[in-house]
Amino acid sequence: MGSVKYVTKVGRDGWLLVQMDTGEKISLPQFLKVEVLRTANNHDYFRILEGVYKGKTGSVSLKAQAPPQSYFSDQLRQTGPAVVRFAPDEQKLWFGHNQNPINAFTGHSPRKTPVPKGSYPLQIPFAPSHETRVGYYTWTDFHKTWFRLGLDPMGDRFLHVGEISHGCVTVRPFLPDVANLPEGFSDLAQVAGTPYEGEIGLPIPTGAPAAGSWTDLYNYLISSRADDQSVGTLLVL
Repeated sequence: MGSVKYVTKVGRDGWLLVQMDTGEKISLPQFLKVEVLRTANNHDYFRILEGVYKGKTGSVSLKAQAPPQSYFSDQLRQTGPAVVRFAPDEQKLWFGHNQNPINAFTGHSPRKTPVPKGSYPLQIPFAPSHETRVGYYTWTDFHKTWFRLGLDPMGDRFLHVGEISHGCVTVRPFLPDVANLPEGFSDLAQVAGTPYEGEIGLPIPTGAPAAGSWTDLYNYLISSRADDQSVGTLLVL
């Protein structure tokens, strides 16, 4: 019988690259629960206890050998289910006990419909997203961590940070001013005023809140658990 531990923060973005017994390499998110089966040959051997890879086994080298230091810890604690509420018409998003909304939108255009109203489980993140850009590091280290809406492994709607949304719930790191965009985001101006401007959430409704902190939302969600597949619930109002 092994010991239950959790993935600690790794590097800048919180993802731990590991070797699975099947031969593939995957990345595990911060706070993921594992069972450490043994430590030998400067490696931890583990079984994943939650998420899409639940039940699978693998190994990872120790991050330090003298003295031995593991990427897993029994000092972390998961919290209860997360609750996120999103009002798309107002571009307002609330999370936890925070009464002050942050700006978020759902993309809509001739190519994509906005996310429908309803209740969605937020899946435990399963891999770093490649549909992002380096420029987001200016605002958050965790822009690669996306939370899928629902548990369907083929689902293509997520809660994530960004300035472009293809039917996802997208938390803005900044409010776009197409006349004065940050370096690396000049492409946003190309869709303003076109049928596709809904993909960047334009026009911004009167009274919409300012951009908020994705890092704060990430820290809230990544440690939350509703069950062994989800961190909590998103309510689209």
